[in-house]
Amino acid sequence: MDDAASEIARLRAALAASEARVASAEADLAQVRAVVMTSEAMIRRLKLEIAKNAPRAIWPEFGTGRPADRPDGITARRTRGRRHRG
Repeated sequence: MDDAASEIARLRAALAASEARVASAEADLAQVRAVVMTSEAMIRRLKLEIAKNAPRAIWPEFGTGRPADRPDGITARRTRGRRHRG
């Protein structure tokens, strides 16, 4: 009987340790899921912001009816071979 009682106690201790590891792993998983969800939400917001602002980032005057000046001094409108004098 003594052997059976010690075996049961050993198995109960192993079970308790295993349950503690499971609880710890579940807590870690919940934390990782929260980080992933936050990252995915940030990516969605950034994609939306890029989609809204991309034309303005490339051509600041986009949508204003005025041609944008390029860095080389040539305007977006037809110059008929002449350089823009700014």
